[in-house]
Formats: sequence, structure tokens, C-alpha cells
Amino acid sequence: MFINISDDLIQYALIIVKRYSQLFFGQQDNQLLDNLKKKLPENVFFLPATHYRNRDIFSPANIDNKIEIEDFNLKTKENEDFMKIKLLEQIKTMSNCRIRSDGRFEWRKTIAGVQHNICDSDPESFIKKLNEYKKQLKKHSNNIKDKPKVSHKLIDLLNDYCNRYKQNISSINNYKSVIKNQLKTLTLNIESYTKSMIVDVLNKIKAHRMAEYAFNLLKNTFADAAEGGLIIKFNPIANLKKKDIASISSIKQEKGRWFTPKEQAIIYQNRHLSKFGDEIEFFLMVGCRLGEAFTAKPDWNAKRIYINRTKRDGTAGYVPLSDKYCDYLKEHWHTMFKHTKKYYGDKFGEFLTKLGIQRQTKEKPIHRLRHTFATNLYYLGIKDSKARAYLLGHKTTRVTDDIYTDFDPAIKKENILEIYGDLYPEF
Repeated sequence: MFINISDDLIQYALIIVKRYSQLFFGQQDNQLLDNLKKKLPENVFFLPATHYRNRDIFSPANIDNKIEIEDFNLKTKENEDFMKIKLLEQIKTMSNCRIRSDGRFEWRKTIAGVQHNICDSDPESFIKKLNEYKKQLKKHSNNIKDKPKVSHKLIDLLNDYCNRYKQNISSINNYKSVIKNQLKTLTLNIESYTKSMIVDVLNKIKAHRMAEYAFNLLKNTFADAAEGGLIIKFNPIANLKKKDIASISSIKQEKGRWFTPKEQAIIYQNRHLSKFGDEIEFFLMVGCRLGEAFTAKPDWNAKRIYINRTKRDGTAGYVPLSDKYCDYLKEHWHTMFKHTKKYYGDKFGEFLTKLGIQRQTKEKPIHRLRHTFATNLYYLGIKDSKARAYLLGHKTTRVTDDIYTDFDPAIKKENILEIYGDLYPEF
């Protein structure tokens, strides 16, 4: 029996056979057609149409049947089951792969302290996803390797990481400041540092916010170097947590980060004894960060002041002003904030010492005026956390409630009004 198969059908058959050749025959390319012929009955010849067109070889009269494309289908249920078995065997032999209790296939691997995970219920889809994900990991690793590093000194790698990955100008300046002031002693090669050495460096940083910046930068830099594979083979601080750093974790237990009504009365009544009494009053009425005050823009007609929030990528927010304080601020605005941030931070601490008010936290004393403003908002009637978070420029209400707002049931609205009168607007 001769089977008449067109050239197009032969091409179609070859495509299908190539796809399943590894499963059925374990061979490819030139032997595909021969292997297919071996699978046919002995009295069946599998020949292209171009062969029998030569009458000297085959005559059309000898052709008994004709196979159409729709009759040629390798995708039977038996073949699909066979393919699934082969895929399962392949998955079992792959490293870091397992079959979960729910029947799904999972690949899990930790690279430079970061856990990577792929999961799927279909074996073919799982292998496809895994191969694609591995390509992405390899591409990322190559990108890291392709970046030339000036040296293996940790301080150089910190600067290199900051330059490559940090985009926001404010964040870059903060991290650069940390490198320059708090991490400047890290001049050894990165391979020389251990977990205990890094913890010691972080615990020597007094300002908890700077310690957090340093912690994040160090951990990311070590992970980046370990993933690149050119500098260190093992990340010594991959499992280091913020709670392991005393200079960071201790700040959560601190109490009294605002000035009590009694302390506020002393500060406000004696503010003119300081060289920047107007600035002290400003922080109590507006509650912005020290750095934000230098870029604040008043809107006298609308009786409010705009603040460029440094922690929200420069997003502007406003704080309303009372009629009385707006008029006073308009008159004195041109004489305010003529000194540096360091000047205000240092001199306000000296001012508190003269008044007999002790420092209760590691926070810079002048930043406690911001905490005081936040807590005063609550006692003055703003119970909604989102409203207070907006006036403070916080991204989440958790920070506003848990860190910036102190609560004492004995304090009433009248206690705040006795100090400031009508300087605060009606909230």
C-alpha cells in the first residue's frame, strides 16, 4: 500500500515530529523521517509526492489511499499521558524542585539572602515559567557583573550602589550623608567584614533614623555584591534584622516624645529668650520637619502654608493658619530661617537646658516640636488619623498614631487652648 502525501503535509509532519522527537525517539534532525517510517506497518510506504511523480519509479496507479492533514494527528490522549509522565520525571530530577502536598509543582531557591519561588499546577506550564524566570535571574546577574566596580572596598561599593539604584534626589542626599558621616570608617575590602563588625558599626550611630538608612544601605549592598558573584560568595548579614540593632530597636520603646502641656507652657512663654523664638512658635503651629521649613511657601490670602514633604518625594501639602497667627507670621516671615539646620538643632537643645527641660529621647530636641504639634492636633479635635497624617506629611496612619501621637486621658482640649489661645485654627 502506498500513501500519497503532499509536500506541504510532509513539512507539517516534520514540525510535529520535531516537537515530540525527544519523547518518542530521542533523536532529531536527519533521522526524524527514518524513525517515523519505522513506526509504520511494513506494507505502508511514507513518501513525498515528488518521488512518485517520476513514472519510472512509481506509478500513480499503484497508489491505494490518500491521507489528508486532518487524518495525521499525533496529539492523542495516549501521547499526552506519555508526555505528562516524561515531564514529571524531568521535574523530579531538577534541583530545588518538589511536588507540594496540594499537587502543585514548586521551585524555591535562596540567592544572596533573597528567596525566589515559582509554582504551578501544570507541569508543562511550570517548566516554561521556570526556564523564563531563570533567564531573567541570569540577565540580572549579568547586568550586575557588567557594572565595573572601582574597588572591593566596602565604602566604594556603598557609593556605587547608591549611584546605581537610588533615584529620588532626597534619598540620594540622605544616603550620601550617611556614608560620609556614619560609614566613613568602612574602608576594608568587603570580604573582611563579619556580621558582628557590621552590628558594632550600626550601634555606634546615635540618630535612629540615620541608623535605619545605614542598615538598609549596608544590607542591600551586601546582597548586591553576593548576587553579582564577583566579590563575595556568602552574605554575612543576609539574616540581620532591625531588631538586632540596638540603635534602631530601642527607639520603639521610647516614651514622652512630645512636650507635655506643662513643658509647652514653659517653652512658649520663654521662647523670646532664644534668638529664634519665632521659629520655635512656627514649628509648634505648623509641625513640619526642620529641613522642610526652609522651602515652605506661605499663601497669605488662603491663610495656609505649603510644605514640600521630603519623605513623600517632594509632594506638597498644606497646613491651615489661624487669622491671628497668619497676620503675625506675615509680618515676621522675612526674618526667619536665616541660619543652618545644625544651628537650630544645637541651639534649641541648649535652650531646653537653660529652661530645665531634660532630653528624654535620642531624637533631636527640635524634632520633638513636630511630635508636639501632632499630639496637639488630636487634643484639639482631629480624631481622624488620615486627616492628621495629611497635615504631618505621613505616608501611613500607623506612623501618625503609634509614633507621633501620645495619649493621656487626663489632658483635655482646654489644656492646649490655655497655652496658645486662638493661635491654632479651628479644627
